[in-house]
Amino acid sequence: MPEGLVWVLLVGSDARPGQDPLRSRADSIHLLAANPATGQATVVGFPRRLVRRDPGHGPGKINTALVLGGPELLARTVNRFMGLPVQLWAVAGFEAFTRVVDELGGIDVEVVQPMDDWDSGAHFKPGYHHFDGARALAFSRDRHEFVDGDLSRSRNQGRLIVATLAKLRSDVGDEGGLRRWLGVAFRHLALDLEAEQALQLLSVARRTDPSDVTNLVLAGRGGMAGAQSVVYVDAAAAARLADDLRPDATSAPPSPPPRPRPRPRPRPPRPPPRHPPSPPPRSPDQLPTTGATTTRLAAAAALARPRRSGTAVGGRAPQGGRRPLRAGPGWPGTSNQT
Repeated sequence: MPEGLVWVLLVGSDARPGQDPLRSRADSIHLLAANPATGQATVVGFPRRLVRRDPGHGPGKINTALVLGGPELLARTVNRFMGLPVQLWAVAGFEAFTRVVDELGGIDVEVVQPMDDWDSGAHFKPGYHHFDGARALAFSRDRHEFVDGDLSRSRNQGRLIVATLAKLRSDVGDEGGLRRWLGVAFRHLALDLEAEQALQLLSVARRTDPSDVTNLVLAGRGGMAGAQSVVYVDAAAAARLADDLRPDATSAPPSPPPRPRPRPRPRPPRPPPRHPPSPPPRSPDQLPTTGATTTRLAAAAALARPRRSGTAVGGRAPQGGRRPLRAGPGWPGTSNQT
């Protein structure tokens, strides 16, 4: 591993007010790899439901490593999974995160697709937004708007990290500004480094151009493990990514995220017909009957009835038969002349 590279584990805990952020589930897990010599960096997002095996524990989701052994166990889990070092870590709960953003004056973040999620409180149109702490937290927690759920959510959390680097670069011009940021960090975050180490780290971050930072998420797919929703990461793709990062902390830009899930639109009501539909045709049995109609139907049935054998028009009926009909004018075989 080349010397001089910086590897920092950035963790967002889902601890609510009054809970210990170091012993709650991890809601956001990112490894920041920076190269001070080139000013380049990579932010690698780990889906919180990623299936892993913690050192000394059985398999489970990676976000529970923070509950089982704190940031140290989570750092060892990331190291074992990727084969990359974790030198430092920083943890923030929900309340701490919102206070940090508010005390720094908010951050500017690009929203790439419409967000309208009542669970997280994210209601944003595409474009750049200036977020305070509460809106930044809502943006970071929405997963229902995306086809790949937690993967896009982790990608958005990476966008917040890059936006924070941009804020640091634009706001801080001297060591006094760095120390102000340092004071905010030590008031609200849990850190495993001394003040001078943190100052050096902020100095490296300030020299990093946000356009030279690659934001990506481990490739994977959603699935089920028993009754739990999990993410299965592509192990081969993760190994290739680690090989890319190991020499210089940089990787090729990721492929574009999947297209947003189309929202179902209610069908408009069908307009009423201009004319009432015609009733279906009815059989003769269904027609209304009157006296004249009944007579005509009976006459038609008599004509359609086959003649009895031995009768002939104009002849004499056989013994016991009916009297034959007499041929009248107009019948076939007769003449109208007298």
